[in-house]
Amino acid sequence: MRYLTASSMILLMLSGTQARADTIKFCFLFCAVEPTPVVDSFCEVYQQVNQGPADSSEIKKLPRNTKVRLNANDVLYLCKCKAWNNPICKTEPVQ
Repeated sequence: MRYLTASSMILLMLSGTQARADTIKFCFLFCAVEPTPVVDSFCEVYQQVNQGPADSSEIKKLPRNTKVRLNANDVLYLCKCKAWNNPICKTEPVQ
């Protein structure tokens, strides 16, 4: 049994799956691996800037480059994270 465990661990190490941070449930002749879920940090961390008329009036006072960047980030957030159904979501982002 010891040789079987050692050989399965060597086979697992040679297969290259140890590079990921997966969780191993159990190993017996084969290993059951539970993959880590993908976390989209943009959707987790970003807070929409323009949330109302007061925010909109403050954004209008900013320089043009800053307004464009804030609006682009808000649109990206709405399209990607909130499944906003708007034609602007189907266009390519401006670089």
